[in-house]
Amino acid sequence: MQPKYSIIIPHKNTPQLLQRMLDSIPQRDDLEVIVVDDNSDSSIVDFSVFPGTNRPGTKVVFNKEGHGAGYARNRGLEASVGEWLLFADADDYFLTDHLNKLLDTDLPSDCEMLVWDMRQTPFQTEEPDFNGTGAITRHENMEMIYEKYISPWYKMVKRSSLDLHHIRFDETFYSNDVMYSVRLALRLPCYYFLDEVIYVNDTQPTGLMNTKNYKSIAQRVKVELKAKKTLRRHKKYWFTSGWLEEMYKINYPAFVSCVLREWLVLGFRHMWKDYLLACKYANTSPNPFKQIIRRFKH
Repeated sequence: MQPKYSIIIPHKNTPQLLQRMLDSIPQRDDLEVIVVDDNSDSSIVDFSVFPGTNRPGTKVVFNKEGHGAGYARNRGLEASVGEWLLFADADDYFLTDHLNKLLDTDLPSDCEMLVWDMRQTPFQTEEPDFNGTGAITRHENMEMIYEKYISPWYKMVKRSSLDLHHIRFDETFYSNDVMYSVRLALRLPCYYFLDEVIYVNDTQPTGLMNTKNYKSIAQRVKVELKAKKTLRRHKKYWFTSGWLEEMYKINYPAFVSCVLREWLVLGFRHMWKDYLLACKYANTSPNPFKQIIRRFKH
């Protein structure tokens, strides 16, 4: 029996957390799991007992080049055979019973992408509520795929839709999922939302989201600018609330270095056009820009 669903998991140097993720995934005949190890350190990972190698329905791909999560996700996509593709991070986990219910759900015939709810730890201060109504509703406001449901673990997508529109992940170390969601939002006519918490995002202090050096800030800014330009070409003026201010707050010196380097390499006009565009999309903009941006908005 060929699996109907494929769950693709990039991994690097977190074998205990990867095992927790695998333990949260039910073993079913209609489900396969693809783990892509992105050149983990042998001093951290014991490859002789690598998580998933002896797990039924699980395939482990070892990438010895270390190109990042976007490359690993694309490799996993190539190795998978499922009709529906789900993406998960190795340091998170599924709610097993809820995932089972999702996989048993009959979807509308025109459904190409199903989106669900998730909970985030450890930042939630109140007890998380994992109960939803289980209702499935159709939505045509595709801006939400970019603004709210941008992470790949929010959604399940038909392989045929990805292949038809040539949609893959950017092979960058940071923000590799941004353009993936932008392309989905631009190419698909609608999405269906399942009112159920399926996934728990367990943010780790050593995770990529907490990397605050120049390289990470510069690449994230570059990807966000690429997204804004792509949306503008399609006459979509969507925004991620305050993303530029978020980069500014995470690491002010790195952010300013990004601006100055672009100024020196590409010239002031090019730099200003890019950052003006970014600020116009955002609800708020960094303090050095606010007065000037306000004049451009009116």
